[in-house]
Amino acid sequence: MIDNTHELTIQFFDAGGGDAIWIRYYGDDNTWHNMLIDGGFIGSYTSIFKPVLVAISEAKEVVDLWVITHIDLDHIGAATSFIKDESIEEKETLVKAYWFNHAAFKLPGTENKIGYKQGIDLRTYLEGINKLAIEKITDKTGLKDFNGLSLTVLSPTKEKIDAADLDWIEKEKKLPAKMGRTESDHHNKIEAFNLNRFQEDDDPTNGSSITFLLQYKGIKGLFLADSHPSDVVNSLKKLNYTDTCPLLLSFIKVGHHGSKKNTGSELLKLINTGVYVFTANGITNKHPDKETLARILMHHLSIGQPSKLIFASNTTQIKSLFNVDEKAEERFNFVQEFIQDDQPQITLAYLPIPAK
Repeated sequence: MIDNTHELTIQFFDAGGGDAIWIRYYGDDNTWHNMLIDGGFIGSYTSIFKPVLVAISEAKEVVDLWVITHIDLDHIGAATSFIKDESIEEKETLVKAYWFNHAAFKLPGTENKIGYKQGIDLRTYLEGINKLAIEKITDKTGLKDFNGLSLTVLSPTKEKIDAADLDWIEKEKKLPAKMGRTESDHHNKIEAFNLNRFQEDDDPTNGSSITFLLQYKGIKGLFLADSHPSDVVNSLKKLNYTDTCPLLLSFIKVGHHGSKKNTGSELLKLINTGVYVFTANGITNKHPDKETLARILMHHLSIGQPSKLIFASNTTQIKSLFNVDEKAEERFNFVQEFIQDDQPQITLAYLPIPAK
């Protein structure tokens, strides 16, 4: 499982529509480093991140940073399974640091789509091992260097964290039922969408997502969790990126599994990339929305640039997204890549290391 063939690898796991990402790189201290992002649902831990953590431990390495972007169960679930796993040796030292924006108040928690109870459990665990960050991770955090790999935090704003905390209180009172979508837009053709209309996500929990720009030896990647796109747009503009001078990216992990409310044209104009990664399976909440795919493809068609859509899944729903579109790949100049049947993840690998 440990791959030392490239200086930088990013593995996107099939976590049933959740986010589970492993970043591995060769640092400027001439040693290997590891980062984890989220982990997917509670049930994803045993098959996905536990083998990763065991492999890292057996290699006598550590996880330099585990980013828990927000408390939706498809992001925080596996992390709470990890803290309860008594079979992991030296658990407290295996992970050096966490980025986790915890609520400052004590609540009993619920068992709904939002992982309030799981957030409390993780907060309690981190308090107990003295790894609970005092300062929130926000757009004011700026750039942080991790032995040659840097993360520039783009969101959330402090206001969005406060809104999520207040939403936590309100949902605690109402005890909402688990939410899910029953219909998809996958049956629509690419040209059928009105892309002049865009309604941004207003969910407070999604707005609290930690997102960042990764940079390593000229490789740049955008990790958007479930963030509100206007927050990312504002941060990119503060970094002096514009429509005429966009951010050149090697890839982007598309926001909110490809939801139509989390990728707008304004964001697409501020970035320049041909590689879009989706952590979606076409089943969970029917993500990705085909409207998002249409928006990306029409954007690239307008600028005359080819694109690649990479899916960390190979379900029938994912592989049939363009069945209703005649010669879609040829007409819109794109290719698709899916996870292989014998692999739990799809990998982006950069800077190959010459064989000895």
